[in-house]
Amino acid sequence: MDPTLTALLASSMRWLHIVSVVILIGAYFYTYTTKTVFPASFRSTLWGVMVTLLVSGLYQFLSKPSYPKGYHMWFGIKFLLVMHIFAVTVLLNVGTTDAAKFQRRATMAVVSGFLAIAVANYLRWLSITAGV
Repeated sequence: MDPTLTALLASSMRWLHIVSVVILIGAYFYTYTTKTVFPASFRSTLWGVMVTLLVSGLYQFLSKPSYPKGYHMWFGIKFLLVMHIFAVTVLLNVGTTDAAKFQRRATMAVVSGFLAIAVANYLRWLSITAGV
């Protein structure tokens, strides 16, 4: 594949991944601070964001030429945190939940999201310092 096209695809996937994370964690942070639930019109957006996160994250993981020591352990931790956020999103979108339970789940999704972002930052640092 053309190197310019490869660089453009990698940049686009990274951008999509970051924007999707901002939308997902931002939505939970908004509902946490305003003590409201997701409107029905926004729920379809959340499904699209989750699919985009999975596709762009899988692309980035599989396109990495090598992994530094400890990368897989921290990636596994990040993946578990993200799966927690996805599980909360599915639970909140599938059934009706009372406001107290919604707020508790939204709070935990925000905490997991911030932890996942911190782990992602560490993974990026590991990749940069290892020259990957």
